[in-house]
Amino acid sequence: MAIDSRLSNKPVYRNLQEMIKPAHTSLLIIDMQEEYCGQGRRELGLDPTPQHVAAKVIGRLVVAARHVGVLPVFIKNDISARGYTHSGVAIANEIHVFGRYGVSTEDTPGSEFLLEIGFKPDDIVVRKNRNSSFHATNLDLVLRSNGVQTVVITGQATFACVDTTARDALCHDYYVVVVEDAVATVAEELEYHTASLSVLRHFLPVCGVASSDQLLALWGVTS
Repeated sequence: MAIDSRLSNKPVYRNLQEMIKPAHTSLLIIDMQEEYCGQGRRELGLDPTPQHVAAKVIGRLVVAARHVGVLPVFIKNDISARGYTHSGVAIANEIHVFGRYGVSTEDTPGSEFLLEIGFKPDDIVVRKNRNSSFHATNLDLVLRSNGVQTVVITGQATFACVDTTARDALCHDYYVVVVEDAVATVAEELEYHTASLSVLRHFLPVCGVASSDQLLALWGVTS
C-alpha cells in the first residue's frame, strides 16, 4: 500500500533490513546478571542453562554491533539496598517470583553482568527497577540522543522484562525486533517463553521477531 505523500517525511520501514540499519539501531541487553542468570538461579533450584545459551548468542551480537556501529545499551535491574526503589506491590512481586526480597541488590556480585555477554566498563548502562526498561529510566533519552529509531531486544526473562520492554518500546515509537535465540527464561518456564514469542510475532509490526543469524547476515557479519 502506498504511503500518503503528506507522511513522506516520516521514516516508514517495511522490512527487517530497513529497520535494523546500524546508523539508527540500538542493541538492548536486558538483565543478563548473575542473580537472574547464574548462581542466584541455582540457589532457587532452577536450571539457568537457557540463560547461558542466550548469553553466548548475545555475546556474538554485541561484538557484531560494535563492529558495524550499532549502539549497545546494557540494562541492569537494581534494587536499592534499603528498599527505597520498591513499593509494597513491587516487594510482593519479588517475593512471589523469587521467594525473597533483595534479588540483584545494587553493587553486589549478584547484580554484575554475565561475562559471556561482553560488557565493557565504558559501555552505556541503564538501571531500572521495574519490568519495563523505559519505566522511570533515562533509556528513551539515551536512545533519542543517539538518533535511534529501532531497538533490537535481547536478554531475560522473555515473558516479563523482555516482553514488557518490547511493548513499551513500541509505545515510545521505536521499531522493535526481539531476537528469538538471544532471549531466555529458566527451563521450568519455557512454555511462557514460547507463548510470549508467539504473541510478539503478531503484536509487533513488520519483522518483530527474528533470529541472530538473520541480523548478523543483514549486518554483513559472519558468525
